[in-house]
Amino acid sequence: GKQLSHPERVRVQSALAGGRQLDAHQLLFLLTRADLYMKYGHPEKGVILADSLLKRPAMVKPFAFDLSDCFSSLERLAFPAPYLDLFRQSAERERVPLSLVLAQARTESFFDPDARSPKDARGLLQLLVSTAKLEGMPENGDLFSPELNIALGAKHIATLLKKFDGRPALSA
Repeated sequence: GKQLSHPERVRVQSALAGGRQLDAHQLLFLLTRADLYMKYGHPEKGVILADSLLKRPAMVKPFAFDLSDCFSSLERLAFPAPYLDLFRQSAERERVPLSLVLAQARTESFFDPDARSPKDARGLLQLLVSTAKLEGMPENGDLFSPELNIALGAKHIATLLKKFDGRPALSA
């Protein structure tokens, strides 16, 4: 899966290391960093950073001011929905739960359209070329294209749901 670069990982780990609590400035810095990753082409890094902060809520020192907006932003960053219109259109067309398609993309690629696995699965929903062809990929189709990947991924999820009697746990 995707990871933060070594310097980024060291900064986050040092901020979270040894059960040390974050002060307001550290939390806001890391939250802003996650937000910037999301806005400027690295959604996978934003999700990883936000996710690591969400997993350690007890590590945040009590503050004299309300941080509820920060935590709602953190949840939004950890569970983003980029390409939402494409996901919604494909899920509706294939009659599959939107939440299932979004969860699959978050799990497989952290919403990185350029993700590529060691097994050569590609794009947001990590489709193999052979699977994409079975689902109707056109000749010379680009699985790194969000439009094509989401459409074929939703179609494949629909195929698996039919195969496994609508049980999402077996279809993902």
